[in-house]
Amino acid sequence: MRTLILLLFFLFPGTPVQADGDHVLSCRDYEFLTEDIDNLGGMDPRIVAEIKIELIRATDPECFD
Repeated sequence: MRTLILLLFFLFPGTPVQADGDHVLSCRDYEFLTEDIDNLGGMDPRIVAEIKIELIRATDPECFD
């Protein structure tokens, strides 16, 4: 539930999460936000995939090397 609440922050319209190539999420932040996302029951897998994509875009690319 805590992950869902945090993810809602990224889903609200507004300024983009990533501005001018600055990554606002660390590797630890990404892991924290995505640790329970696959276990959310009843959520459309396409929505889960879109959330992950947005989080990846906002995370330091070195986390995925």
